[in-house]
Amino acid sequence: MRNTRTYLTAAAIIALAAGVAGCNGGAGTLNSGASIDGNWMSTDGVTATTFRGGGFQTRVLATGETVSDGSYRMVDGRTVQITMRSAIRQTTSVVNCNLVTPQNLACTGAEGQQFALTRSS
Repeated sequence: MRNTRTYLTAAAIIALAAGVAGCNGGAGTLNSGASIDGNWMSTDGVTATTFRGGGFQTRVLATGETVSDGSYRMVDGRTVQITMRSAIRQTTSVVNCNLVTPQNLACTGAEGQQFALTRSS
């Protein structure tokens, strides 16, 4: 089971990194009150993340399993700092994200891994 979790996490990170380039184009209008509250999906459709009131949870869509949770804060109108606890690796890390457009969030982890999320309805 642990190998399956490791594989799913690695696959999601690799697929998400490939999607970052697609999120860096286009100029969206953001105001100083921009928020990431709501539902977001990984660009490969493997995971869904819900941000609400300073906390978040990410789960695998196929199984419903929670793979990470934690807290977040808006640093400014475009920058989000996420403190993430991995349920798989039992570690805590900081991820910095850029709200590229109101619908696209491009993130980089402390170890340089990149991933992207798209706002879902």
